[in-house]
Amino acid sequence: MTARRSLSERIKMVALYYKYGTHEMVCENWGDGNVPDERTVRNTVWRFMRTGSVADLPRVGRTRTATDEGSLAAVLASVDKIPRISAGKRAEGLNTSRTSIRRCMKMVGARGYKLRTVQELSSLDCEARKHSCDFWISRLETDPELQDHIFWSDECLIRLGDPIDVSNVRVYATSNPRAVVETQNSRLGVMLWVAISSLGLIGPFFTSNKLNAAEYLDILRDEFFPRAKNMLSGRHFWFQQDGAPAHSACIITNFLDEMVPGRWVGRFGAVKWPARSPDLTPLDFALWGYVRPLILARSPRTVEELKDAIVTVFSWITQEYCEKVCRSVKERLQSCSDNGGGHFQQ
Repeated sequence: MTARRSLSERIKMVALYYKYGTHEMVCENWGDGNVPDERTVRNTVWRFMRTGSVADLPRVGRTRTATDEGSLAAVLASVDKIPRISAGKRAEGLNTSRTSIRRCMKMVGARGYKLRTVQELSSLDCEARKHSCDFWISRLETDPELQDHIFWSDECLIRLGDPIDVSNVRVYATSNPRAVVETQNSRLGVMLWVAISSLGLIGPFFTSNKLNAAEYLDILRDEFFPRAKNMLSGRHFWFQQDGAPAHSACIITNFLDEMVPGRWVGRFGAVKWPARSPDLTPLDFALWGYVRPLILARSPRTVEELKDAIVTVFSWITQEYCEKVCRSVKERLQSCSDNGGGHFQQ
């Protein structure tokens, strides 16, 4: 960057210009090693002709707001009091510019964090989650191949229309507030059931919007178990389900006791699955969030179009993807246990 010329140098440029008549001659007759370029000479002479002075012209535009201690304190107080507003709204409230607000927030260490939806956990929930995590961590350390012999299952309701998009919502704070937002479920949609393991997916299977035990039994008996046994060539495997009412019916628990005795996880299984733990199952923490926007991006307008979109998107899921998310469960179990069974960040 060229250094700014002193007042005496600017006067010299004007004097040489009036003596020799051209900008080029000013540079040629400058007389020392610090020769200005022609552009500097031209601008200086033009400014003198216009204003009669070689001083800089006054700046045009909004004066930059100073980020003094008072401004920083005001912004920090605003962030602490009202974290969930935009920089524009905050600027209006403090009667300053957005640029100054952003500069102040950067200086006080405040940044925007994405909202995420989580389920509220009680102390009993945390205790149950930690106990379950510790159990599975121990089993996986004893038998590392077990992570590839677990089928995780779940159902999901995918609705027509756009879901709430929190990707552009920010909560400003000096540390992550773990902010959440409630969602509404009121549109038509399709319920589907899927099982996932490191070897791939089984499903999706469409069900009624309120899955009942008889319907669930048909899926397990006629679809899931034949395919699972074929995928694992008859080897033993574990089966996980959550505590949905249909999963806890006697015809389901009796069937699972017969098919995978001592190796199914659920509300009444040989191993209990903790309630409110979607952050520990691959379908909840990975698959549903991955496929939902892809399905809705196909803009289905009817239930049948939605089903077609679901089938298409699920056909894109590779075995490598399934292996990656299933093998990440152990790390998540450890993070949950380290946090006392509470929410954790991945």
